[in-house]
Amino acid sequence: MKKWIIYALVLALVVLPFAACGSEGKKDDGTLQFAYMVREMDNPYWSDVIEGMESVLGDRGAIEVFDSASESATEQQNLFNVISGDYDGIFYTSADYSGSVEVMQSLIDIGVPVVVIESSSVSTELGDAHILGNSDEAGADTALILADKIGGAGKIAVIDVQQYGLQGCMQVFDQYPEIEIVDHISLGGSDYEAAKNAAQNWLRDYPDLAGVWTSNGLVSQGVLEVVAAHGIPVAEARDGGMTVYMSDGALLCTTVDMGTDYGIAAMQTMDQLLQGQSLADPVILVGKVVVTPENLEEYREHLMAG
Repeated sequence: MKKWIIYALVLALVVLPFAACGSEGKKDDGTLQFAYMVREMDNPYWSDVIEGMESVLGDRGAIEVFDSASESATEQQNLFNVISGDYDGIFYTSADYSGSVEVMQSLIDIGVPVVVIESSSVSTELGDAHILGNSDEAGADTALILADKIGGAGKIAVIDVQQYGLQGCMQVFDQYPEIEIVDHISLGGSDYEAAKNAAQNWLRDYPDLAGVWTSNGLVSQGVLEVVAAHGIPVAEARDGGMTVYMSDGALLCTTVDMGTDYGIAAMQTMDQLLQGQSLADPVILVGKVVVTPENLEEYREHLMAG
């Protein structure tokens, strides 16, 4: 009798650790279980993304969140935990903007659908689907506002950041034969001084400059610091934290990403993949909201979180 008791105790010690390892996976009641390796939960934007995902998922399952805190080392630990679990699908946003081929390959090797959210540096050839912002649409929408502001005619300058929104912007300006692009330069996102110098050169060389289209970030700041005092309107394709310039009319518009929209698109795409449906395009583009002085207060909180 004692031998059987000892055997039962040993068996329990062996089985329990394995049961614990699988406790993060699919639920016994058949509901879906997903993992989301997210960039950083300190930014409320990513909470909005998860809220959008959960609005589609409803009571059909749950999402386990692994916060990488924008650190590669933490992301690697999260990867180990996800691999150790048992999930129906995985959502992934890279811990840093350079992306991670190794992490993506490891996620793919698990053998369940992988949907990448807002990680443009991750090759679209990796993973089953990519949810990205529609930068061309943002470029076009903001260019239209600038074109309307200057009456469809006049000299403008274009300064883009890594071509963000550039294609859409140019397609719009091409439709206005009386709009002349007197200068177009491409810069990196942190080229504040170069943008400021460019704006100073425009004021010197083109005293009748009617407007400026810019991408975002420190480049927008460099431009606005120079041209705002001269009453030259600026359209920005992506929020760069410069909405303070909207109060005096210098910044005509910008755009903001709504995290809930990305989350909704991500979970809808995951549902398609789990149902075995083929995607018309593995890259799903999500539209941005154009922000102007008229609706600034409505979207101010989202601009601060993006």
